[in-house]
Amino acid sequence: MRTRTAEPWDLEPDVLVRLALPGGRYATGRVVRLLRNGLAAVVKSGRYEVTRDATDLAVILDKNGEPKRAWIGRALQHHKEGALHRQLGVRAGKRISARALARAAKAGGKLGKRARLAQTLRKMSLKKRKKGER
Repeated sequence: MRTRTAEPWDLEPDVLVRLALPGGRYATGRVVRLLRNGLAAVVKSGRYEVTRDATDLAVILDKNGEPKRAWIGRALQHHKEGALHRQLGVRAGKRISARALARAAKAGGKLGKRARLAQTLRKMSLKKRKKGER
């Protein structure tokens, strides 16, 4: 993971940052909002929101050297509730089988895009269950 010291202009909402914790440990979080002209930021890490000075944060960079952003918020922002169920002909409230999702994910267009997002979200929820979180 490549990081660099955070500058005030880097700290925009949804930018991923590395928090320095006591004892030499680190946590990853995303910027929720800025305070005091970019000198401090409210960062959400897990369930907790923490206020930190910009000097305590390191910006996580993507492969192009740009600040990395939390993609999931933008992906779900334009999410239409029940659209995948309607396209696959599955009743609302019923679980879509993994086999049907895999078949739909190979399709192009909106159907394929929605199915691939559903697969990713399913994997993420399984990881949480394995850790014992809810």
